[in-house]
Amino acid sequence: MTSMLKVFSLTVAMAVLAMSLSCGKPLKTISIPTSPSELTTHTVSRHSSDHAGLPCIATGGLSDCSGEPPPGRVRVGFVYAYDCTDIGFKDCWRWQSCEARGFVRFDLSALKGKEIVSATLKYDVLSNSTTTSRGSCGVSLFVAKDGSISLDTPGELVTGDLPDAPSSSGSITVPVNSQVRNWVLGTVENFGFFIDGPAFLHDRRDGCDKVSEKCDSVLGNFSLKVEYTDK
Repeated sequence: MTSMLKVFSLTVAMAVLAMSLSCGKPLKTISIPTSPSELTTHTVSRHSSDHAGLPCIATGGLSDCSGEPPPGRVRVGFVYAYDCTDIGFKDCWRWQSCEARGFVRFDLSALKGKEIVSATLKYDVLSNSTTTSRGSCGVSLFVAKDGSISLDTPGELVTGDLPDAPSSSGSITVPVNSQVRNWVLGTVENFGFFIDGPAFLHDRRDGCDKVSEKCDSVLGNFSLKVEYTDK
């Protein structure tokens, strides 16, 4: 019952906001796609091993860190590959990880001077390879705070609870009203969004008691649906 009340209250609040912002002006809608140049994937590969000068035969433990997916898509998540061989008096292990963060930016020039009522980010999960129960490995959405493209890019959290699977429409949607409004007003510079996968503690995986795991998604068909009025 509490959850239903919260959803009802949010729906009412959004309706009231839309009415107050439009003030009788016609409500218009635009769907803004991304161009391939506005979608970027940053990947980082890390690895560790313990051969100790011995004839180690841990030949596995290699992950795919091939970089960016085809144009118009981003990759998010991680792949952790592990191998270990017990040679009697010494464990011989090796692991390699690949972590990926997806960056998405929209050209909002068509909305300059408009009054933003609502904005919704939409994307599709084009492929998903995982040892987890998630149907999408995109977990957290951030507003990028500068134009750098790395795992160190600072960001402001929009949500750390992105849907773990597409809706019945086949897409994932996320409200981003205030973020887009700030960009259009010019109070915040538009460096776009970035999407992170699940937390991965790569620095705690040494030893012979681990298993390979992954949560690796390719996302695409990004668009931004914006409702607005003329000022």
